[in-house]
Amino acid sequence: MNKVALVAATLGLLLAAAALVWSCGQAPDAEPTAAPSSRPEIRHVVLITIDTLRAESLPLHGNRRIATPQLAELARNGIVFDQCLATSPWTRPSVVSMLTGLPPAIHDSVAREIEVETILPASVRTLPESMRGAGYRTAGLGFNPFLAFSVNAKRGFQEYAFYPTRVKKSDGVYTDCNTNVLQSALDPAEQVGLENVIDGVNSTAYLTELARNWLAAHARDRFFLWLHYFDPHSPWTPTHDTVSGMAVPGAPADEGQYAQWAVKLNEDVEGYLAAERALVAGKGSPADEKTVRELQPVLMRQRETLRALYEGEVVDVDRAVARVLEKLKALGIYEQTLIVVSSDHGEEFWEHGRLEHGHALYQELVRVPLIIKLPHFHAARRIADRVSILSIYPTILELCSVRLPPGGLPAPSLAPRWEDPGEPQRSSHFVLGSLMYGQPATAVVFGDRKYIRGDSSGAEELYDLRVDPAEKDSLIGRDPQTLERARRLLGDHAAWSRAFKRTLWSGEAPTTERNEKMRELLRSHNYIR
Repeated sequence: MNKVALVAATLGLLLAAAALVWSCGQAPDAEPTAAPSSRPEIRHVVLITIDTLRAESLPLHGNRRIATPQLAELARNGIVFDQCLATSPWTRPSVVSMLTGLPPAIHDSVAREIEVETILPASVRTLPESMRGAGYRTAGLGFNPFLAFSVNAKRGFQEYAFYPTRVKKSDGVYTDCNTNVLQSALDPAEQVGLENVIDGVNSTAYLTELARNWLAAHARDRFFLWLHYFDPHSPWTPTHDTVSGMAVPGAPADEGQYAQWAVKLNEDVEGYLAAERALVAGKGSPADEKTVRELQPVLMRQRETLRALYEGEVVDVDRAVARVLEKLKALGIYEQTLIVVSSDHGEEFWEHGRLEHGHALYQELVRVPLIIKLPHFHAARRIADRVSILSIYPTILELCSVRLPPGGLPAPSLAPRWEDPGEPQRSSHFVLGSLMYGQPATAVVFGDRKYIRGDSSGAEELYDLRVDPAEKDSLIGRDPQTLERARRLLGDHAAWSRAFKRTLWSGEAPTTERNEKMRELLRSHNYIR
């Protein structure tokens, strides 16, 4: 035990020292970030994140119920990572991890209030800041209130248009939002700002047009474009054309009847989820108890219908992605563009007793797709190594010959996985956490094992993902050595995170403030009560 303790302590000191060097770098853009390299120049980068897209919902990962030809084409001409993990089961922590290369335990962008967020110091250089410092024009277009309000996600973007944009000037943090990307090629009568579009179908259509127009305006620039689709996040309202070509139990054939039916079903889902969350938080009322008691059995019986609607939105987004990539081809820059497609988290359909996301760390909530389409690359490669969305940042930098932030990043670039398959895998374990609601928990995945522990309850689960990918048979009590290793990994990660955070903030970390005008807007769209 003394030897183990000494090794752990030494490792902790080394990691803390690395964190100190990393966090004490100069402010973004203070130095050239282009790195000398023999790689061909990549002038254009498009990062597409598809909200709530669980890996196994794609035909690429075994789903035979739908077709996603555009993502399939990217996979046929790119690199697919079969086992990619998000850092959290909900948007804000995962996306900020993707853009900073830092796990949630360090960036601390985990607040459940939409407009409240821990502000990272200027010493932390984000992906868009690194790209901008290397001479790329940077733009972020998307639809998700948590990202619209995220000061950490927007850093480094010259243009940033996320729903809701209407309130950007009600708080000084948001006054530099650029609205010129909100003009679309739609009929003038339909030129509505994203702040007026809340349902997933419209947001997908608008974002696609915004992205196509932005690409047309900047085709000659070196650029980094991040496009974040809200679908297939609930409410699940795929187009009638899509549903008519699918087997959706209970869906009316008539388009008008389908619309009414879908609205009612989604109202039931949203009502149920709101009531359930209130009860889980200990703030529920007798009315919430009644809602859950009445709606839960109804919705569970419609599980396959809900999942089919979710998958219908996956199909709709695939078609939207196709239109964006068609624009790249029409502009003559598709072959010169690095394209990365991934997601922030997955979705549960009662595999472990719940609906939606944010509440647990099971695979259906944290395993996400990752496809990388290199310029002038036309070969299908599949990599079985387990990786993290934390590696998206360093991978893009390496491929674009852009220097890493001072001190480097915790996760490795993935380029060696296909350029030098004999290269040993650096990431031996992956820590997940930062739930949106419910009992807080943390998990670690190492080898084929996954350990989940309740942060306050201490409840433990241990799974062998190779033989039990559905996580139904916990090995607690049957594999004490593996359990001890898992506990040690989480303990080491917690110590490293605490040391790293101390290097970022000398005192209390600053946060954005609650804003009642923002909250009123969000209440009007049923995001908060």
